[in-house]
Amino acid sequence: MAWGSNRASQWLVGCFMALMAGAWAPVFAFQVHIQEYQTKFDNEKNPVRRAKLMDKLGELQFAQLRADVRDDDLDTGIRVLDSYVDDCETVHRGLVDTGINAEKKPDGFKQLEVSVRMNLHRLDELLVDIDAEQKKPFVAARKKLMELNKQLVHELFPRQPEADDSQ
Repeated sequence: MAWGSNRASQWLVGCFMALMAGAWAPVFAFQVHIQEYQTKFDNEKNPVRRAKLMDKLGELQFAQLRADVRDDDLDTGIRVLDSYVDDCETVHRGLVDTGINAEKKPDGFKQLEVSVRMNLHRLDELLVDIDAEQKKPFVAARKKLMELNKQLVHELFPRQPEADDSQ
């Protein structure tokens, strides 16, 4: 009887471990996916191709940020958000340094602006779930993204009348 109960408990432990591994597999796979895109981004030297990578990389980073906020892991969340902001600023500097006129050749500028705009909306949705006293670093990152988006729109459409920000 002792052998049978030991065998049954080993089986139960094995099943539990298999279930837990299955539950963590998507999280691990997700992290690997972000790391793969981050590595592609970091290794890419062409700023236009880097900008095109920002769409998927930003989407993955914001999915991670959403999970961190849901799990109340705001320290990790702000690191993810700051990484996204840094990546966007790096891409923008690279695009500007090429001397390309964004209005005439919008490739890269356009993709970066779309990524920033979409993720500003995602960030606004997440800010609702963060306590007021813990929002400060998220709001600071949002401000940087808003400024970058405004700059990108101006570069893409320089002849548009300036918007009145007082409203």
